[in-house]
Amino acid sequence: MELFEKYKGNNIAIYGIGKNAERLLKSLHGYKVVGLIDKEHWGEQFFGKTVFPIEEIVDKVDVIIIAASILSTAIVYKRIKNIVPNRILLYDSRGFRLNSSNNVSDNLYWKFSNSQMLSEIEKHKIISFDIFDTLIMRRVLEPRDIFRLVEWRLREKNIAIPFYDWRIASETEAIKKYGDCSFENIYSCMADKYALDTNVIEICQKLEKDTELDFIIPRHRTIEALNYARNLGKKVILISDMYFDHVFIEKMLHKCGVNSWDNLYISSEVKCNKGTGTMYDYVVQCECSTDILHIGNDVEADIKMAKQKSWNAFLVMDSKQMLYCSSIAYLQDKVKTFTDKLILGHIIARIFNDPFALSAFKGKYLFENAIDFGYSCISTVALAYVGWIVRKLSKEKNALVLFVSRDGYFLKKIYDLVKEKFKLPKSIYFYSSRMVAKMVNVRSELDIKELCRDINIYQDVQLSDFIAYKFGVKLDTSFDGKIRNILLDHGYAIIEKELMRHQDELLHHAAEQRMNYLSYIKQLGMEKYDKVFFVDLITHGTTYHALLKLMSEKLTLLAMGKYQADSEYMYSMLENLVDNNTHRYLYPVLEMSFASREGQLSGIKSSGEKEFLSGSEYDSALLDDLQLGIMTMVSDLEQNGINWIHNPISNDFAMAVLNIFSFHKTVFKRELVDRFSLFDFGNDENTLEYACCEIVD
Repeated sequence: MELFEKYKGNNIAIYGIGKNAERLLKSLHGYKVVGLIDKEHWGEQFFGKTVFPIEEIVDKVDVIIIAASILSTAIVYKRIKNIVPNRILLYDSRGFRLNSSNNVSDNLYWKFSNSQMLSEIEKHKIISFDIFDTLIMRRVLEPRDIFRLVEWRLREKNIAIPFYDWRIASETEAIKKYGDCSFENIYSCMADKYALDTNVIEICQKLEKDTELDFIIPRHRTIEALNYARNLGKKVILISDMYFDHVFIEKMLHKCGVNSWDNLYISSEVKCNKGTGTMYDYVVQCECSTDILHIGNDVEADIKMAKQKSWNAFLVMDSKQMLYCSSIAYLQDKVKTFTDKLILGHIIARIFNDPFALSAFKGKYLFENAIDFGYSCISTVALAYVGWIVRKLSKEKNALVLFVSRDGYFLKKIYDLVKEKFKLPKSIYFYSSRMVAKMVNVRSELDIKELCRDINIYQDVQLSDFIAYKFGVKLDTSFDGKIRNILLDHGYAIIEKELMRHQDELLHHAAEQRMNYLSYIKQLGMEKYDKVFFVDLITHGTTYHALLKLMSEKLTLLAMGKYQADSEYMYSMLENLVDNNTHRYLYPVLEMSFASREGQLSGIKSSGEKEFLSGSEYDSALLDDLQLGIMTMVSDLEQNGINWIHNPISNDFAMAVLNIFSFHKTVFKRELVDRFSLFDFGNDENTLEYACCEIVD
């Protein structure tokens, strides 16, 4: 069933025992449905599945689907919503998430802290650490995503096999055959089951291990806790239910900076595991002590089973659990493509690397620096947009791409990274602005009046400054003052009269600027190209249409979002934004994030030198950090061979990620927010405050 395809590897329960449940169960053939839920009939069998009470099954499942009509679903949800833990995904049969914001702040885990973990370490003789998702972690949403990546890499080697499905099936068979199976056992089953020759098996084994190493990263906070235990003279042991042998696991640990421990216990080697509790019995025999604290991420295997065996245990949530319990849990429902899923894995590996990152603000992440903000919130939409541009231009042979200042600056950088690889058209950083594009098109008295039509929105601006901004020239006016006061005292007629008094001067300056600007355009040699593309961000098309009036070349607009109906020469990644207010807080943040260090273009001298509006520059250090964060994500994906061009990021997911910072979903340090001052003539404002983010000192 496509609606729940992403949860095929998770434990699922169906609420209901009627016809809806039967139909749903049939559609979920091949899924891990562990049982049914009903307020009665406990222990009975329906459709081959056992019925459990809701209170009992919540410890066994990751997903609950209510199989009922819309009305009945609402009744059931009201009855069970306070019983179902936040970590469990609760859906109706249509695939609609019911508990995406279910009591995020009430999670008891938010009371845990790093200091508590260190305090517990001090109390015990032996400190035991789980390995995967505790000391080290993969930059993926789910461990099985590694298998999908291996399948991608196999295709690049012209080995077209359904590795993901075969690898999962082979591991299941190996567990049945060998119990605590090894890596070699799994591949032995795969070779037999699918008649693969030795060479292919060896390639698959190597690729899986290489991919694991590529995606493994340290979990710094728990590694610090391990080093703290060592410095206290504690005995440190590592435990893992894992098919890899100690040689490869040690290689992974060393890569992540984990270099010191006393003993290492791996289920595939000792033939015991945490899940059944036999590993804990085995370790007690080997260590000759029960004074052991175990630190791990699995509630069942690492915490409940350890305590059942009389060990002490301390929970550290993994990044996926933290996502499910956080205020941004909605992101998991926005994943549409495997690339979306991989990027989400990268994001949570960064912001939830610290298992206590959500504790201070009870499920909300605190952004303290612009690098993390650029990486986690801005990079996804940047890649989605550039990927869309690349696919639009992939067949163009003799074309030129204009990335328009200022927000085209960093988009061009990303485009240029892949330009040679995909044989894309030449790109130019093109100097323009709404101010200049309109001003150079002033040719008559009517144009002067048209340019001042929006004067009412600049009520708190001095008239002389308004004229300088609109026309690029300082006039020796007969009077001056705030536009608000002039309009109240004299009306617009006196302003229009003053403009007409300087008509010749304004038209002369516009003509001079037009000549200079046309000279700049001519130097670019656009006439040599069959097509010229004009890349803008979110636009009304003001600059685009103004340039069309000025230039002989036909421009094709490529925009992330636009407010005009589609035409032959206007394309948009997003749907038309006529009735969409999202841009009000998204666009200013994106405009800053992609901008150059230069201010807004105010004109071009006869020498060709560019002139910029004084005071319109953004915080250059902020831009450095934002763009470093974005480029770090780009580098991470490129280094790991994730082709975000041909395996696109979905628009829904990109915009959902961008929303991480909006409407109180996350928290920002005041000192970071204060740096997001957006220049917009007559209306300087803070872009993040405008986006309704939560701010703390």
